[in-house]
Amino acid sequence: MTSAQNKRKLTDDLVERLRDAYPVGPEPVSFPAALSVAKAQAERMTTLAGDILSPTQLLLLTPEIDIHYANDVPVPSASQFNEHTGKWQILIGSDEPREQAYDLLREFKRILDAPDVAFLYDPGSPIGDVQQQLASNYFARVALMPEKDVRRTAEHGITQLEKIATMFEVPPDVAQTRISDLGLTDRIHTD
Repeated sequence: MTSAQNKRKLTDDLVERLRDAYPVGPEPVSFPAALSVAKAQAERMTTLAGDILSPTQLLLLTPEIDIHYANDVPVPSASQFNEHTGKWQILIGSDEPREQAYDLLREFKRILDAPDVAFLYDPGSPIGDVQQQLASNYFARVALMPEKDVRRTAEHGITQLEKIATMFEVPPDVAQTRISDLGLTDRIHTD
């Protein structure tokens, strides 16, 4: 099998593979359980990408998603299903690569959630939208900054926040939040 065939096999039905790996329903789940789903999906995506691709590169190769970049839009990112093409579309509004990767993965999580929003988040309530945003942010952080890699970085004495953000190609505030997620704030310096 060629490299191109391997990549195609990897990306075919990525959305369904991640949805099916961690099904939800028929009863709504708690918000902590929704975060667990986000983490499991991000970790599975990272595993699928392996050492060959980053999660962002995996998405760029996924035929069921069209990604458009336009820095003249009033939102950082958006996603929707295009009935005409039968594909999901993601719009990225930033021209900064680290923001683009983060926004791309946040929108991808919204695509993963689309059929299960009412089961994962408080439906019919403004808090449900906030929960979905928080889970999307968490998914992106876990995918871009896998726990074992962040811990290894700290163990090797890399403790400057900006350096860590650069290594993982994420904005500094995203790196700081992920470090906090992992309880490593006492080992990382922000100055």
